[in-house]
Amino acid sequence: MTPAQKAATVSAVHAAMASGQSLRAACALVKCSPSTFQTWAAKLAEADGDAHEAFSRRRPSGRPPSFQADEDTLNILRWHRLSKESMEVALHFACHDARVPADLREILLGISERSLVSGSRPHFPPSVRRAFHVTDEELARFRGKKATQNVEMMTPRGVIWFDEDGEAHDLLPGQLWELDDYSTNQPYYWTDPLTAETNLGRQVLAAIDYTLAGWLGFDHIGRERDAYRGEDIVRFLGRLFSAHGLPLFLRLERGSWESSFVHGLEVEGMADRWGALDALVHIQHTWKSKGKGLIESSFNPLQRWLSHTGRDVGRFRGEFETATKAWLQAKRTGRDPRELGFLSADESSAMHDAAASMMNGGPRERKALGERVSPDDLRARLGWHTTPFPAAEAWRLLPYREQRVVSRGMVQVNPGGGWSPMAFVVNGIEDLHLENGHKVLIAYDPARPDLGAFVANADRSPKNRSGWGMGHPILTAPLYQGAPQIDLSGRYQGGAIPARRKASAAVATSFRAITAAGRPQHREAMAANGGDRTFLGSTLPDPAPAVPAAPAESRDSSAAERAAASTDRGDRLAQLRRMQDDILSTI
Repeated sequence: MTPAQKAATVSAVHAAMASGQSLRAACALVKCSPSTFQTWAAKLAEADGDAHEAFSRRRPSGRPPSFQADEDTLNILRWHRLSKESMEVALHFACHDARVPADLREILLGISERSLVSGSRPHFPPSVRRAFHVTDEELARFRGKKATQNVEMMTPRGVIWFDEDGEAHDLLPGQLWELDDYSTNQPYYWTDPLTAETNLGRQVLAAIDYTLAGWLGFDHIGRERDAYRGEDIVRFLGRLFSAHGLPLFLRLERGSWESSFVHGLEVEGMADRWGALDALVHIQHTWKSKGKGLIESSFNPLQRWLSHTGRDVGRFRGEFETATKAWLQAKRTGRDPRELGFLSADESSAMHDAAASMMNGGPRERKALGERVSPDDLRARLGWHTTPFPAAEAWRLLPYREQRVVSRGMVQVNPGGGWSPMAFVVNGIEDLHLENGHKVLIAYDPARPDLGAFVANADRSPKNRSGWGMGHPILTAPLYQGAPQIDLSGRYQGGAIPARRKASAAVATSFRAITAAGRPQHREAMAANGGDRTFLGSTLPDPAPAVPAAPAESRDSSAAERAAASTDRGDRLAQLRRMQDDILSTI
């Protein structure tokens, strides 16, 4: 009953008694026991008729607690419980902690002494248990951030997404993918293309569609240390985009997934990172496993479908003894894993595809959708909502991106990580010529140098005579294969590669354009100045060949001889002038 109803009951009993009825009869009339009426009437009288004050205020009842401590003391007791875990051990240290008040230590010592006398476990009153109690959240935080993920508050998410304006949209199949790596329980062997050695690995990259809860693909990563790199992630994304199209969102973890391989190269003078995949798809990173809980929870069912399709080492150390011994033999003694019965990378990939096909065709419990349905049926019902990958943006899937300079018509790179240095030809391709020292941005894949390198401008100096903006695409540069020392085919014509000839032709064309524009201007300026070769404060050289000086005349030469010699010199000078004009007219 509410305080107002209790006050009304008391008033009704008083009214019945005022009309001449007894207490028992009046209480029976309003359906209230006499003892309850007397209690309520006393409380109402103490509160001067204020029903809320009389009936809402909670009064202490029962025995007072035997152990009462302030907040600082409680924190000390709970620290002992956190650090020692055992209540009995925490009691021992609390009894000898000088920071605990003496009267409280006396109570704790009494509990310990009674236990020693009786020979039984200590009996802790409820108030003492509450004083030492630590919550699951406090215990998890004491152990570390990862431990808190299992006990912290959950915030279930629906199959929706909000746009920039806060408008809600249904999350359709193909719009959100989750990617992660995992170690398969069936190790596979792979051959190193550089050393031809056979190694064992377990690393696999995987992708799943969130709305369908259906697998999209897997990529087996063969690396010496069984650890994937950023370049492997970009190549995997390229295969997914090629097979399924472009999603709206990608949900990735951090670490290598957040590197410049995914988010592009930071270049001075550019607002956005060059080559970033963010320009194609929205990328969300999460530290916690439950942040990408769908794919994390799907690995165990996948492992069940794959169980013992090959040598299965299990999920825990030493779970399957025979397979574990075979694994250690291959890793430590170098024994050929093929002899020990392990799957090849291709066989493991085929097994993963088969398991994914069966899982996608079988029903899954989807709490967010409120039904049990297979990914394939859900896709048939809702469709597939990706966009075709734009071919013009394929260069973004070349994992290595660097800022370099043109040197002698090429761009040289050294990717490291076991890859050899390589060079890509720039000048002479598409009649292009870039000056030595011209800064460029280059994207390439050392695993597929045959694809060439995407080259863009990164130069803001006068060397950039075309006025290209930062990041402006220039060309796709082919890999430099090296010129032969001796060429019997005649293809390279004396050792000069075709690209070098084209580059030289481009320079010659540019030079002729400059001279064609410049020399007529000199002649016009001379004509305007009456033949004076002094032009704009500088003396232009005479383009005509120097005329040999005439031999000194003897004192006894006749006037006729001098006139004939002068005429002959004039004819030769006129002839040279005509030759000069003919040469200039052809430039």
